[in-house]
Amino acid sequence: MSDIIDVSSFNRVLKDNVDFKTVFLFGEEEYLIQSAISGMKKMYLSPEGEQMDCCTLDYDNKNVPVNDLLTDIESNLMIPPWMSKKRIVIVKNVDLFQYNSGDKDFLDRGSRIFGNIPQESLLIFVAEKIDKRKKSTLSMFLKNGYVVEVNYMEEEKLALYIRKQLSKSGISIDEPSINSLMSRCDKKLRQVITEIKKLTLYCEGKGINSIDEKLIENMCPPDIRGTVFNITDAIGSGDVSQALIILDTLLKNLLVSKEPPIKIRAMFTKHIKQLICAKEIGNEREIIAQMKVHPFVAKKINNQARNFSMNSLLDLYARCGKVDADIKHGLMEERQGLEMLIILSAGAR
Repeated sequence: MSDIIDVSSFNRVLKDNVDFKTVFLFGEEEYLIQSAISGMKKMYLSPEGEQMDCCTLDYDNKNVPVNDLLTDIESNLMIPPWMSKKRIVIVKNVDLFQYNSGDKDFLDRGSRIFGNIPQESLLIFVAEKIDKRKKSTLSMFLKNGYVVEVNYMEEEKLALYIRKQLSKSGISIDEPSINSLMSRCDKKLRQVITEIKKLTLYCEGKGINSIDEKLIENMCPPDIRGTVFNITDAIGSGDVSQALIILDTLLKNLLVSKEPPIKIRAMFTKHIKQLICAKEIGNEREIIAQMKVHPFVAKKINNQARNFSMNSLLDLYARCGKVDADIKHGLMEERQGLEMLIILSAGAR
């Protein structure tokens, strides 16, 4: 229990029935976090006892005095379970790492509470991110249980998952279609599962046993990442007008699907960051290993990175931040900001 582990390792802990008192789940993949919590509920709560034996303390990201927080946690952990093996206390939407990890009173009281959790109780903390530098705060969990990092599935694993899920219904899917589906869902597993269910129902209703890119295009959300790739391709070849036409088409599609245009800018900024990383790495195989992307994506970003100098990419990334600030301060509209970034990108080649 001395290191941060991934969700696969934690699932093995649950499978082996290892006993622990605390677990801190953090990361970007909300679906897998909820799956882990569901697994613990299934393990420790009786079907009739969840309402009485499971307590959720949701602080709605408000600033809570540390002593109030610790008192809430302690008082709820000390209540014995009524009908279940354990009482589960879930704490979310509060940043435990905002408190000074050098504060002796905070550490002493926190360590005492966490170390004296009854055998019949389990404390679960949930957060999007943590401050790994604050070792003293982390140690309160590591001494009594696990800290689990739950990130998005690597693209190769997610592609395999999609293929396996569809094959259960006798449906095949080619690699370009898988890449398109992952791109449209931005690797979020919950959204991927929703789209798989939708595609499966459609295929079963129409008697179709294979999925191609046309079906993905017609059935799934707009492909923001794929379109950003196309925009960057157009910029790389010096065709700014084509890049702006592609942007215009995507904005119209987003209007129909009621998706906010800010998603395009966020994806564009993320893509420029990927190009910077790819430019620095310079090797397709190493891009796959270090950036944890699908070979198809690695090949594309590696090829695109060759069209830009490192200095121009770094400057463009800084300009993405400037445009973001201008939009947030009401100095620029979203569409104007996107068009400016495309024009600036063309000048950055």
